[in-house]
Amino acid sequence: MKGAKVRLLDQLVEERAELSETVDGILTRAADETRDLTETEDKNLADLKARADALDERITELRAVQVANLEAAKLRTEVAATDEPESRAAAGVVNVTSEPLTYSEQRSHSFFSDMYHAQVYGDADAQARLARHRDEMAVEHRDGSSANYAGLVVPQYLTQLAADLARAGRPFADQCTALPLPADGLTVNISRVTTGSSAAVQAAENDAVSETDIDDTLLTADVRTIAAGQQLSRQAIERGTGVDALVAADMIGAMATTLDDQLLNGSGSSGQLLGLANVSGIN
Repeated sequence: MKGAKVRLLDQLVEERAELSETVDGILTRAADETRDLTETEDKNLADLKARADALDERITELRAVQVANLEAAKLRTEVAATDEPESRAAAGVVNVTSEPLTYSEQRSHSFFSDMYHAQVYGDADAQARLARHRDEMAVEHRDGSSANYAGLVVPQYLTQLAADLARAGRPFADQCTALPLPADGLTVNISRVTTGSSAAVQAAENDAVSETDIDDTLLTADVRTIAAGQQLSRQAIERGTGVDALVAADMIGAMATTLDDQLLNGSGSSGQLLGLANVSGIN
């Protein structure tokens, strides 16, 4: 039931975001064409607003329930921690404040092995652990956008344990502004001002002031994909120890280094990003 509520909230938040994008699209189109809204557009906006208001109300309700459940769970663990073990057992209360996550270094289960067994063999125990892990991630990352954690999340400890190959990492990428991609499309268009306003001292009262029309150009950024893949044998998955940790850490490190190199040196062609060093007119 808890997982179902989280998924429902995710769906509502996603729908609400799509409504906002649709409204922005209608208003932007009218502004670009320098005209007032048509009767059809007015009606569409009214319908979208009504749906958005209903979604906002429902999202608020579910969010309040989610917060209340988290507070109740926290209170239960605090009360259970102060009880004697016998009274906790009699009341059926279990203190889980120090229980490790399903996939952590304290556990013996492998995330990738469970994915393999769940998909290939339909292993019910593996599917149950993956479902529990998904619910844990929904709570662990509740401060972020819940839509980001609707699927399976690779346990973060996997990226920290292995003595991986030395790589440069992504120090430059971490300093750049990070924004979410639009829901659709393979290009992102951004307005870039190329001619700015002018300013000058006014010689005397009522004299004309400095005036230069601002001008911009369309900056089009292509959505690019950086990926890493590995083919592992069945024996490595079934009989290996720590194989998933090593592979996951190495692939993440490789992608991070490639991203940083692309942001700095990408050519902008053949699927590459346009790196800072190759931007025309750079100082």
